[in-house]
Amino acid sequence: MRFSIGFSLCLSGFFAVISFVTADIISVNILKTPSIALSIRIIALSLPLASIGSCIKGYFHAIRQVKVPCIGDCIEFAVKWLLLVVCVVFFLDKGMNIYLMIAMSICLGEAISCLYFVFMYIGEYNRFSALSESNPNIKKIPAYLKLPLQFLISGYVQLIMSSEIEALVP
Repeated sequence: MRFSIGFSLCLSGFFAVISFVTADIISVNILKTPSIALSIRIIALSLPLASIGSCIKGYFHAIRQVKVPCIGDCIEFAVKWLLLVVCVVFFLDKGMNIYLMIAMSICLGEAISCLYFVFMYIGEYNRFSALSESNPNIKKIPAYLKLPLQFLISGYVQLIMSSEIEALVP
């Protein structure tokens, strides 16, 4: 786990620094929207948080505890949507641009889901590490079929929430 989080932090940190430093160039020359530079910087700050959360989420998927990543994804999307709705309702008329609202909701959603995953990993580490050392013992077909069902449901929840974001943001 240390290697995966370390490697992931190195990559995400590198791209976060590059994105943060070149936000003005990206916003003016590539996106042709100078007001988006601050949004790019905020999203760049969320990259290391997303990488830590993804590593821990992968750990829980690997040990077949799909409930934890599913709840984490639900928390992340709920926080993103709640903050976005609050910002649109209360601050859109006061001059705050929509890109900044989206960037702030992404960053806060990633931060809270990362905290959730870290707390779940710390709280369950001893129990899950003992389980991961033993081989699964599946004796019945229904028990075998039940395992991929959790992955399927988690994938559909994430697909539905991502689709809603894509449909409502433009």
